[in-house]
Order: sequence, then C-alpha cells, then structure tokens
Amino acid sequence: MTPLLDARPVAKAVLAVVSIAIATSEDPTQLAYDRSQVPGTGRNDGDLPTLFAQVDVERRFDESANRDDGTSGSTSWRVIVGGVGLTWREASWVLAEATAALEDVWHTTDDGHQFNCRFETYRAPDDQDDGRYYGAVTFTCAT
Repeated sequence: MTPLLDARPVAKAVLAVVSIAIATSEDPTQLAYDRSQVPGTGRNDGDLPTLFAQVDVERRFDESANRDDGTSGSTSWRVIVGGVGLTWREASWVLAEATAALEDVWHTTDDGHQFNCRFETYRAPDDQDDGRYYGAVTFTCAT
C-alpha cells in the first residue's frame, strides 16, 4: 500500500468516529466538525452549535512512526480534538467521549489505511471570551 501523505482520509475517519460518540438520542445533531467547517465561524453559514467537537489532523515528523502492534507505519499524525460547550461539564464530556472512541482503538480510512490513536496531551476546558468553554485532547497515530 502506498504511504498516506494526505491528512484528509485520517480526518474523515476521526470525524465520523467522534460524531458517533457525541451524538445522543436527545440531540443527534451534536457533531464533530473539521476546524475550518464549524457552522457560524469564519465564513461558514449557520449558527454556532452549543456543544460540539472540532477536529484537526496534522502530519508530524516521527522517525519511528511505530504502531502499537510493533509494525512500522509509513506516516505519523497528530489528532487534535477540541471540546466546546456552554459549560465546563459539557466541554469535558465531549473530550471524554472523543477519548473513549479514539484511544487504543483501530480505525480504518476509506482507502484501507489503518491507525490507532495514542494519548498525547490533555488541556482542561476553560472559559473563552464568547462565554463558551473549550478544552483539547491530542493523540498521535501512524498509518
């Protein structure tokens, strides 16, 4: 399989997993968004959701790029999931659900590349200027 050099397939897989994790029967519209696609931000149409996750995937340098199973991956990635809510509890809940869905679980991109996410850092939610709370959890992974 050719090395994966484009972050979009990994981001698409992460967005799907996190959206499923935070959608609830009470509010199935709670979703994860690419950082540049959040409704009501930048030039994006719509209202800013009250509770959501924003996802960013970056390619990173990692000489070993080893997966948990000991095999060498071809590309290393950093996955950043931001949890946003009207309260500290809401933002923390988004981060906890995203972590449970991503950490140490194998995921597959549409084109067949597999990856699992390893915890890297956690930043507890704090209040922002717009009255919302934002925190972030980061993971590393290799495809």
